[in-house]
Amino acid sequence: MTSAATTSLTSTEPSTTGPADEVRVLQLDVVPAFGDIVHVAAGNPVLVLYRDGLLMIRIDRAAARLAPAPSSLSSPSMYEAFQIGRNGMSTVMEALEVTSTAMTAPDVGDAPAAADLDVTRIALGEGSSSQEVLIEGAGVASEATGNDSESRAQLEGFLSHILDPVAWLGPDMVTAVSVSPRYVGLMSPREEAPPNNVIDWPLLHPVDVVEFSVDLVVTTASLSCLELSGNDVERLGEAAAAIRTPTWVSNGQLFVLALRPLLPDESDCHRLRPSAGQ
Repeated sequence: MTSAATTSLTSTEPSTTGPADEVRVLQLDVVPAFGDIVHVAAGNPVLVLYRDGLLMIRIDRAAARLAPAPSSLSSPSMYEAFQIGRNGMSTVMEALEVTSTAMTAPDVGDAPAAADLDVTRIALGEGSSSQEVLIEGAGVASEATGNDSESRAQLEGFLSHILDPVAWLGPDMVTAVSVSPRYVGLMSPREEAPPNNVIDWPLLHPVDVVEFSVDLVVTTASLSCLELSGNDVERLGEAAAAIRTPTWVSNGQLFVLALRPLLPDESDCHRLRPSAGQ
């Protein structure tokens, strides 16, 4: 990705206020075709653009795929952030108008020749004026999806631009900004697990959690959310060691945990906005 100047956006202390303008004008979520439900939930969203020009993009996406690669406790997911200037946002908003029209095409999301493709959800705006579309196999060659429509090509062209904003808009209109990574843990109970995958929960606060439901396009999952400090994340990574997806045990209860990075308008488990349209 083209480099850009770096300035400071947030302090090292967790933010409780979020950005000055918390309205999301664009959100991109990807639900992989395969994966454990809790790790799929922790993978959303891939991209969020706020009305004030702040753009957050997950940096752990697998090469040539929109969907993030599975992360581990020792190598958690992170975002990179960009501040798009006023002129740059004008260009983006004009492109969003074209994208909005393409999203209304009846065949834009179809992939009749393919199976087991990731589902991409694009959401424009929030509230009563919001608009969204589901696309099977976004970023996959039309020969594989069976969809070579002009509307789909326009939509995917916009995605390729917004996911590389410096190359699209130029370094004069886009500034890379630093953000301090903050995390919560999403937890899902398990009835059983291979003994060699079970690890004792190393933290003092095991299950003081917030219950919530997350819309994953293909299903709805009921999960628990646990707020974690930087030291907590480090201890979990050390305890998991070489086990990529461990099962934890606390007070006789088995559960799987996945780290989820917080976005600027998410201060804690009570303010999670895990998927488009919520």
